[in-house]
Order: sequence, then C-alpha cells, then structure tokens
Amino acid sequence: VQAISGGTAVVSVRQRLENLDLTWQAQYTFNGSNLLVSNQVHVGADVPTLPRLGMRFVLDKAYESMRWYGRGPHESYWDRKSGAPLGIYSGTVSEQYVPYIMPQEFGNKTDVRWVTFRDGTGGGLRFRGAPLFEVSVKHYTDHELFAARHTIDLDAHEEIYVNIDWHQMGLGGASCGPMTLPQYQILPGEYTFTFVIETLQ
Repeated sequence: VQAISGGTAVVSVRQRLENLDLTWQAQYTFNGSNLLVSNQVHVGADVPTLPRLGMRFVLDKAYESMRWYGRGPHESYWDRKSGAPLGIYSGTVSEQYVPYIMPQEFGNKTDVRWVTFRDGTGGGLRFRGAPLFEVSVKHYTDHELFAARHTIDLDAHEEIYVNIDWHQMGLGGASCGPMTLPQYQILPGEYTFTFVIETLQ
C-alpha cells in the first residue's frame, strides 16, 4: 500500500510466516532525506525463542567508518552491558570483529541512540533510535558465521551487513551454565520498535 501526500510517501508491508504464528508489519515513511521505519511484530505461542528481533541492511564497502552513541567501546549484550559505559565511540566496521575460536555472533552494541556510517568524503547514513536500539556490523552473513567451524573458514565480504535490532537475546550461560533469564529472551508477545534513517552530506 502506498500513499503520497505533501511530499511524504508511505509504504506498508505485511509479512507472515507460513508455518508459524509470526507476523511483521513494517511501515516506511519517506520525507525528503529521512526514512522513518516503524515495526509491529506479533510473536505467537508456537514460535521458539527468537535469537534477535530486528532488520538487516547491506551497505556499500565505502561506508567502513563507524561512530555510535551507546555502550562501548567493546561488545555488549542485553544481559551483559554493565561493563560497557555509555558514550560516543568510533572505529571501522572491520575493527568490530571478535575472533572467537569458533565463529559466532559478535560485536553487538546496546542502548544505542544513533550510529553513523561514512565514506571517505564524509557522506553516509545515520540510523537514529526512537529512542534506543541495538546494532551489530560485520563483513560476514549470519549464515556464514553459523556454518563455520573455525575462523579460517570465514572469507570477509567487501559489503557491510548491519543489524538494527529491538534486542538480541541475552547470552546467558547455556554453554557452561544456566539458560538466559526470561527477561532477556524474546518470548511470544507483541513488539514495536521504530528508528529513522538519515542521509549525511
């Protein structure tokens, strides 16, 4: 569905999984150089605990320079962030890589107000929370990380994969301890999260 009025365009997209009670309603509102992304997600009782709830974007390799206002400078997660102070941090996308012996999710940033990606000329994009989100960036797809058994199995792509999440599931200690606490899991329910994408000159 599209509606255009006074220079503002609105596009709504509704998706539903075929075999699970999971629906996703996304509304994109474009006005000039800004794109407002509003998401409403229904997670039914038959849906297993989700590892993350968010959206993925692919950026050109030119936008390697990253800066964010959130927790850092190292990775942090929903249930492990007290040791990552709130501040403004910067680095490259490649620098966010954490070389775990067995490849896995890495480099997540929590309580993010905004994150920017710029090219060599200073142009780029800003993702701005309404009010907060989590972000992770990498030169690998999630599928490649899951399939790899060792770091040498990974071949970095030039493009940049950006995850803008309402939350990632907390880490817990299931590999050597208890499961993630319920308050840090993405359980059945109704979820809403919004963010803005802005162009930078």
